[in-house]
Amino acid sequence: LVRIIGTILFTSNIILVDSRGIELALIIFLTIYFISTRSISLNKKIQIFILAFIVILVFSNKIFNLSIFKSGLSDNARISIINMSLKSLEHTNYLGVGPGNISTVNSMFNNAETYDTHNFFLEIFCDYGIIGAISIIVWYAVLLKTSYIYRKSEKDATIIFALLISMLCAFVVSSSLIGKSWIVCFFGIIVSILNNIEEKHKN
Repeated sequence: LVRIIGTILFTSNIILVDSRGIELALIIFLTIYFISTRSISLNKKIQIFILAFIVILVFSNKIFNLSIFKSGLSDNARISIINMSLKSLEHTNYLGVGPGNISTVNSMFNNAETYDTHNFFLEIFCDYGIIGAISIIVWYAVLLKTSYIYRKSEKDATIIFALLISMLCAFVVSSSLIGKSWIVCFFGIIVSILNNIEEKHKN
C-alpha cells in the first residue's frame, strides 16, 4: 500500500509539470493495476467498477470538460510537428541531430517557431538517430518483458508493468521529455527494482 501511494504521489507530482499525456498515463496505470492486483477480490472489483461507471455516467459532462481531455495543441498541429521533425532529420541522413537539438533544428530548416517533437520515441530518433531509437525501444521492451514475467509472483513487478504500459501514452503525446530529471528518476527506480527481483529469483 505504501508503494502504491508513493507511486501515485510521484506521478501526481509529474502532472504538475507536464502535459495531458502524463494525466492520461496516471488513469491507465490505476486501471491496469486495479484489474491486475490480487489484493482486491473479484466481487469488490465489480462493485467498484459499477460505482465508477455510474459516477462517470452521472457527471460525464463535467468530467469530459476537465483540462485533462483538452489541450492547447490540436492533434493536426501535433502531426505537423512530427512531419516537420522527420524532414529536419533528413538533413542528417537519419543519424540524429544531437541531444536536445531537434527543436532548434526544426526552427532552422522549417522557418517556424521552435517546436519539440511531442513524441518521446521520435525525439530519441531525431536526437540520437536510428541506432539510438532502436536501442531505447529494445531496452524498453526488455523492461516490459521482465516486469511481465514476474508480475504474478511479485507485487512490485505488477506495479512496474502497469506503469510501463501507461507511460507509453505519455511518451506518444507529451512534449520534450529529454533532460527532465523525473525521467532519470523514473527509470532508475524501475531498473533497480527489477534487478532486485531478478536477483531474488536467481537465488
